[in-house]
This record gives sequence, structure tokens and C-alpha cells, in this order.
Amino acid sequence: MNEEKIDLPQELFDNTPLEPTKVFDNLYCIGSRSVVAWVLKTSEGIILIDSMWDNHDAKLIIDGMKKLDLSPQEIKKMYN
Repeated sequence: MNEEKIDLPQELFDNTPLEPTKVFDNLYCIGSRSVVAWVLKTSEGIILIDSMWDNHDAKLIIDGMKKLDLSPQEIKKMYN
């Protein structure tokens, strides 16, 4: 089997953290230059959309949530 090598832009692998941001109302963006997670705060708890890849990303999400005064313990649903 012949595997074709694909040259991907290095930006796809940039783990430089972004400043956690409240986008509007109850929607927040947390992540890095290459990938982000969306946090939606509802009356029934927090919904995490795109929980990213690994333990490094999980820590990035948790730290970002805390910086935004959101409690990771309130996460009720996660969608990848």
C-alpha cells in the first residue's frame, strides 16, 4: 500500500492557547490557535461542544472555564 504524504499547514498543529472569551450571552470559546471548544451555559448546566483531543486539551478547557468563572463540575453534556 502506497501512502501519500500530505503537507499540512503548521497552523493546524499550533497549541498556543487563546484567551478564553465570552462570545455573547452564554456562549464561550476556549482553546488554542489550532482547535477550540465551545461552552454553552444553560439553566440546566453546561454543554461542551467539541471536547478536543487529549488530556492537554482537557486541561486547557478546564483552566479556561475557571478563568471565565465557569465550573467544570456543571458540565452536563459533551458533544464531539
